[in-house]
Amino acid sequence: LQQLYTAILRHDPVLVPVDAAPVMDLPLSRPAQLPPPVGHFTGRAGELRALDGMLHGTDCRIAVISGLGGMGKTALAVQWGHRVRREFPDGQLLMDLQGHDSAALTPTAALTAIVRSLGVPGEQIPVELAELTGLYRTLLDGKRVLVVLDNAASADQVRPLVPASPTAALVITSRLPLTALATYHAVRLTRLAALDDDEALALLRTVAGSDRVDAELDQAAKIVVWCGGMPLALRIAAAKLAGDPAAPLRDLAAELAGGDRLDALSVDGDSRSVRTVFASAYRTLSEPAARLFRLLGLHPGATFARHLAAALARLQLGEADRALAELAGAYLVTEVGHGRFRFHDLIQLYAAECVRRDEDAGRRTEATERLVDWYLGVADAANRALDRGRDKISPSLRHPPACVPFAPNHQDTLAFLDDERENLPAVVRFATDQGRYPAAWQLTYLLTGFFDSRGRWADRVEICLLGLSAAQRLADPTAESLMRSGLGVAYLMTRQYDAALDCFYPALELARAGGDRRREGLVYNNIATAYAGLRRFPEALEVYLDALAVHRTIGDRLGIALALNNIGTSYLRLGQPELSFPQLSPALALSREIDNPRIEAGVLFTLGEAYLRLGKHVEALDNFRRALDIRRTIGDRRREVDTLTMLGVAYLAQGDHAAAVEQLRAARRLSHDLADQHLVSVSLTQLAQAHLARDELDAAGECLRRALLLRSRMPDAYEEATIHRALAELAERAGQPAVADEHRERAVRLYQKANAATELTELSSAGSRS
Repeated sequence: LQQLYTAILRHDPVLVPVDAAPVMDLPLSRPAQLPPPVGHFTGRAGELRALDGMLHGTDCRIAVISGLGGMGKTALAVQWGHRVRREFPDGQLLMDLQGHDSAALTPTAALTAIVRSLGVPGEQIPVELAELTGLYRTLLDGKRVLVVLDNAASADQVRPLVPASPTAALVITSRLPLTALATYHAVRLTRLAALDDDEALALLRTVAGSDRVDAELDQAAKIVVWCGGMPLALRIAAAKLAGDPAAPLRDLAAELAGGDRLDALSVDGDSRSVRTVFASAYRTLSEPAARLFRLLGLHPGATFARHLAAALARLQLGEADRALAELAGAYLVTEVGHGRFRFHDLIQLYAAECVRRDEDAGRRTEATERLVDWYLGVADAANRALDRGRDKISPSLRHPPACVPFAPNHQDTLAFLDDERENLPAVVRFATDQGRYPAAWQLTYLLTGFFDSRGRWADRVEICLLGLSAAQRLADPTAESLMRSGLGVAYLMTRQYDAALDCFYPALELARAGGDRRREGLVYNNIATAYAGLRRFPEALEVYLDALAVHRTIGDRLGIALALNNIGTSYLRLGQPELSFPQLSPALALSREIDNPRIEAGVLFTLGEAYLRLGKHVEALDNFRRALDIRRTIGDRRREVDTLTMLGVAYLAQGDHAAAVEQLRAARRLSHDLADQHLVSVSLTQLAQAHLARDELDAAGECLRRALLLRSRMPDAYEEATIHRALAELAERAGQPAVADEHRERAVRLYQKANAATELTELSSAGSRS
């Protein structure tokens, strides 16, 4: 009896009758293996609805949830599993495949554990994978069971675990998209990205308390930004807030902003920090991909091109593409356009940490040089395509780019630099911080043509300040003169005319001291433009004539054409349009001789203004249209706005109100695209005039109110006076004479401040008639 009892305890095979029931007839246990749902689950409504689709029909009962570690893949799968568990009354299985660990489960090990949990005794579990798979699918046949496979490593690891029965459903989570699985089965692919701002704030509210978050909403928004919308990071931040209820949110926001953010995003007693999640993904990379990942941590910008990645790691373009594909497959980078990638902010911090830890100082220095030289080589090629007259420097590169990532024409060059725009200030600052002072100011100089075409003058001011600082550290008078001139032009375009003059006069002295007559003539031209901005037109004309004399002395045809065009513009501003034509005709011919479309378009634009002042609307429209065609061809979007605006003004003067509205709306849209508040305000003011001409008073009033609001952010006395002048007309038309008088008086004071004598006279005459 004791021997029999011992044999029973040991499950001795001799006790099994020969005619025992086959395994498939064993009663199936009802597993309930889902862990508790994640507390305070927030967001992912769209993803949950997509998973709900598996409940309807039988054609696709497999879902793959993929994404970077920390994005909440497992939380989503578990949340959905609990949400629909009544649909699976025969049980819910969960198996962690440990795919991101070095000892990932084999399909055999995973199936052995699953069938044991389904009630099959250990001695009856087959050893061979094929038999195990058959047993597993037999057990689930006709059963309404949910299977969750967490942390899958590959499609090969998962494929034997796919149920055959249409009554079962399979949800897989993985850091890889497992696209190969779709070659065998119908699969619903769900890729988890960061939470949006509203979802992230909702998560903070649920954990830390709505009243507390709403009381410091600006600080909560900063915490969301520093966490990059990553659910794990947000939960850690929220847990820290919940653990210290008396601490203000600004303390955590300051900790995340000022210190080591990856250190801050951890909680004592929890081993799963943001850093450990990233580290587990980094460890699984091949060596080429891992090295590229950490070297990219040197990049200071938001996105990067595949060509830069290749240059940084000394890879052929095809090799770089394969490494980038591996990084993208692991969600360590995201492709945001053809050949362009982005880091999540926190991953970029981790990559920078890896390059400091895993690359020695010599290799880091070389990679830094490669990065700066790549940008310098690209900027040099872009400058040659955009502005052949800007030829003061030709950078010497230790590591020139193997190939330039754009064709040498305006459109392709500008399109590439548009993608790089957010990086440019950061790269110039990076070059300065690395002591590459020649590269910093040369980058600033070579990027001038891009900013001339695209605007974004706030970025330009920032870059020029960095370039000037670098030139001063080098004690290079030529570089300092160029940088002071560049900064002055940036101030001109941001309508800071006095600051511009403070840059131009020292630049003029440096040019004279160095005997650079061409530079002297160009600085004269810029000084005159600043005077014109201050509406000191007689002084502007005098200095433009000085610039013309210098350019003629040295035979600089480009400078001559530029000065002649500006002299013609000065006569327009002085109310003498007939005197502009003797300047503009030779300027136009000269611009075509030297094949400079930028200056040609500028002269055509000025001719359009001159004809408009003389009431010759057909000629004005013809010249504006030709200028617009050229500016669109070369991608000069900043001046395209000016041209569209003047086309609208010309159509309005001609009486074609519908065409005027069309052009002015186009100008407003493009101004918004350029994020140029001055241009938006100007286009709105002119659009209001078109609405007034059509007796659309409400639309005119809305335009003028928006234009005036923008002037509070971009002050300009002349433009603000013009808005009040139009508001006065609007009030008169609306039968509000007192309001009209208030706006008219305000316009008079502003015109006086702006030194606008002609407009003052016109306004006084209008006031006396009313």
